[in-house]
Amino acid sequence: MNNARFWVAALSATGVVALSLGSLGRTSPGPLTAVHSQEAGLSASRDCSQCHGAITTTMTEACLECHEPVRQQMELADGLHGTFEEKLAGSCASCHSEHHGQSFDIINRRSYALAGSTDPDAFDHTLVGFPMDGNHLELECNECHANADVE
Repeated sequence: MNNARFWVAALSATGVVALSLGSLGRTSPGPLTAVHSQEAGLSASRDCSQCHGAITTTMTEACLECHEPVRQQMELADGLHGTFEEKLAGSCASCHSEHHGQSFDIINRRSYALAGSTDPDAFDHTLVGFPMDGNHLELECNECHANADVE
């Protein structure tokens, strides 16, 4: 009986050590987008759980740690993110894909389509509490939104 306990403990310890060593060699599936790589500690970090969640948190919870205005929109059912169905609102990566590099637009045509606007130029600004009227109608999107030119 003692011999069996020894082997179970030894194999368990070996498994834990192997998993730990395996995670030390983790590499990113690709470089971060420009907006996230500018954040201190993200681009050089090997701690995937910082953005992808850990044992007790989800990826969405990790996103909302940094994106408090989005959390508030979801909680108050207000603004763009507050208008989404719970399933879409709780799946940040569906609209904002990451690890495609500096030149990838994290807000792109797919993001707009999932938000219900197949044409970014025709985006319904009332969804975010900002009706487009008056002189605003004469402006190009990129005059207010630095990353408005989506592909």
